[in-house]
Parts: sequence; structure tokens; C-alpha cells
Amino acid sequence: MVEVKIKKNAAQKEAMSSDIEYIKETGLRVGEYITAQISETGYMKASHNYSFYIPMWFRDSCFTSMILTEASDFYQNNAFQHKSASLLNFMWKSSEKFLNNIKRGIEIPLEKPNFFDIINHFPARIGEDGWYRGHRGMESDNPFLTSMEHSNWLRQYDSVPLLIGATAEYIKKFGVKDIEGSLQYIKDTLPGMIEYMIKIYKTPCSNLWEMDTDKIHSYDVAAIYYGMNSAMEIVKYIKKDLKNELIEDYDEIKKIKSKDYNSLKSDDKDKIKIFSEKDALCNDEVINSIDLQDIKKKLEEINKFLNDYLIRDGIVYKSKNVFKPDRSGFESEPIKEVDSGQIFILTKFKPPCVTQEVQENTMNKIEKDLFSGNVLPIRFKGDSYFLGGRWPLLGLEAANWYLENGKKENAEKIIDYITDKYLANSNAIPEQEIINPASTYDPADYLSKNNNRPISDLAWSESAYLGSVIKYLRRVSEGVKKIKRKA
Repeated sequence: MVEVKIKKNAAQKEAMSSDIEYIKETGLRVGEYITAQISETGYMKASHNYSFYIPMWFRDSCFTSMILTEASDFYQNNAFQHKSASLLNFMWKSSEKFLNNIKRGIEIPLEKPNFFDIINHFPARIGEDGWYRGHRGMESDNPFLTSMEHSNWLRQYDSVPLLIGATAEYIKKFGVKDIEGSLQYIKDTLPGMIEYMIKIYKTPCSNLWEMDTDKIHSYDVAAIYYGMNSAMEIVKYIKKDLKNELIEDYDEIKKIKSKDYNSLKSDDKDKIKIFSEKDALCNDEVINSIDLQDIKKKLEEINKFLNDYLIRDGIVYKSKNVFKPDRSGFESEPIKEVDSGQIFILTKFKPPCVTQEVQENTMNKIEKDLFSGNVLPIRFKGDSYFLGGRWPLLGLEAANWYLENGKKENAEKIIDYITDKYLANSNAIPEQEIINPASTYDPADYLSKNNNRPISDLAWSESAYLGSVIKYLRRVSEGVKKIKRKA
């Protein structure tokens, strides 16, 4: 169990219960708890106390990296930046192991059945060796030996765009400081990732809940839009800002190189190495051949696809089938249901077709169908995983949307609820809570096998809390109404 000392006793917390500083400090404490769970190598288990969540999911870790990047800036905490960078470094190093997967995914025609095999795609999760974590228990698997039928749920299309997006957001804040070791992997992998995203966005995959592998999901299409847009920002940075850094550093590096290498201090040797990696990235022929106008055209195509096939009635719906029920042709109509995971489309991915009106309509339907008067939402109607409980991280993402749309009290209600219920005497936030769940049954008996408790400690839940606290505090100026708290 990872422990971070809770600094205030019960009496002190009671005295601070109406104080905005309490929320700020709680966010900081949760942030420290998150970073304590990230190893120095950059490996982060999805949950440190649930055996099936020992692997590192790209999704969870990318969102955590984004939030730690923000937290470093907000709290002026270098440890948060270091851990954000370590997550990115681990994931980029791992990404090169799957370069051949990406190449095969690009080369194999869509009409070939083996296009959809996991060995031809970037996976959802990895082990401590940075390699594939598949179906056979918790050890690292060889995907060539693993049943494709049992592994295709790992073909999730948000891993690549979220890694690119988290990197772009880090670079906006800190440049390439502390991620210099990833530059060679970015050089080797980014061009293929762009081509891969262009190919896959209108093909079926598992959704972010690792289900419905036969459908095209609005979340994934929008995530790829975000990833392509982020890739464009990284390429712009490489072609301009990083080249300027090389020019600025040139004289110093030239002076260092004029000395005998064996006599150099380790810091000077590191400077030479970093300069060489930056130089290799900036002068890479493939990177420099990336046409930003082509990316813009592809962004327009992806946005049009999302608009044409997944938005109806002013709502962005969760998914569509590839073919019509009678298999007579391509299905043009979405399944008219929503999923709380779509909130990320509104808050993070933001394709242009999801206008303010579409956002409002979509959130209204999510509130009606999935919140149903509760503080937190279920994932989707009919969810039966751990009975289909209510997810704090999804409620917190809704709080982010409320904060962006002038509905501060709605956000306060969610942040306040989670702070009071889970963080008064702990640093942990569960994956879900079993309150008015979506189902009355749990087919795989996940709940009973876990001592009739949901997963009690999820790193993504905790990072979501930290992110919402930062967004809340940034939206609130001194002297405004303080967060309501229970008596």
C-alpha cells in the first residue's frame, strides 16, 4: 500500500471545512499520493491494490500525465513535472516495441480479416518491461501465441492519440526538458503513428471500456482528431522552436566538444547527448517531410466523418455499427444512446462539429440517462461490470465541463461529494461506487470475487480529482462563494 501522510488531524480539517484552502491542500495531497505510485522508471499500475489492474494502461497514464503537467504549473511543484515526464518517457520507450505492429496495421488492407488482429495494432496496456500485456494472466504475453479472439479487446484506438496529446501538452508547458530521452522514440514512431491514425479512425475497435469491438465509437474518432491535432503541434514545435534551441545551444556545445571527451564532466556529456538527440529529431528526413497542410485536410475529414455518422438530433451519440443489420451496406445511422465516456469529447478532444449546442444537448442526455438525479453517473445503460456502479472520474470530468460552461455550482456538488466521502481520512478514490447501479446482476461475479467491494483505489480516479480541483481553483477568484460542505 502506498502511503502519503495526511497532514491535518480531524479537528483541523473541521475548522477548515468551509475554506477553499482545504480543497487546494487536498488536491496537493492527492497529487503527492499519485506520484508516489509512479515508479522512477515511469511505470504506473492502474491500481496498486487490485491484481487485475497491475498493468499500465496507456489511457490512464496519459490522462495522469496531462493532469500532473497542469499540477506542476499550478502548484509550482517540480516533482509533478518529473513524474509527468517519467510517464511519457516510459510510454514512448515502450511505443517503439510496437512500431512493427503499426507498420503492419498500415500495410494490411482493411478488407483482410487479419487487419483487426492485435498484433497489427498498438495495444491498450503494457507490463513493467514495456511489452504487451494480454489475456493470459498478469505475465507479459507474446501476442503471436495469444488467442486473437481473446486479445482483440486490447485493440483500443485512444492509446496513440492520447500519448501524442499528453506529449504535446507537456511540451507547451516545459518544452522537451526531462523528456529528451524520448526524442529518438518520437523520431522513430511519430510519422507512423500519424499514418496509422489516418487509416484506423473509421474502423471498429474496442471502446474505452474494452467492449463493443465491432463498432465505431464517437469517443475514439474524436480522440484521433485530438491526436492528429496534437501531432501537428509537435511537428510545428520541432520545425521551429526546437531548431531555435539548437541554434542557441550551438556555441556552448561546440566549446564542450573541443575538449577531450574522457575529461568531460557527466553534465557536459549529457548536454552533448541531448544536443545530438535534438539535432537528429530536427534534421530527420521523415519528420521534416510531414506536411502540416495534409494533416489539416485529414482533420477536416475526421471531423466530417464524426459529424456525418455520429451526430443526430443535435447530439453526439456513442457509436455506430459498421454495416446495416441486413449487411446490405455501410451503416450511416448511429446507435442513439450515450456513454459518460463521451464527456471527454466535450472537455478534451473538442472537434469542431461538436458545437456548443451539441455539447449542451449531449450533456443534457447524459444527465437524464446516466446521472438520473445522482451525483455521479453510470458509464452506460445496461452496464453490469461490478453491477454497473457510478464512476467518480466520470463525474469529475462532468465537473470540468460544468466549470467551462459557467455551471460552477454543479461542479462544486461533485467535487464536494468526493472530497467529503473519500478524502477526509484517505488519499484513495475508488473506480466506482455501488449506488443505484445500472444492473442488478454481475455476470462475471467481479463484485463478489472482490469481497463485495468495488475497486477501492484507482490512479485515474485520483488524477481526475486533482485535475478538477485545479480547474475549479483556476475558475474561482479570491472572495467568491466557497465550496459548500456538509455540516
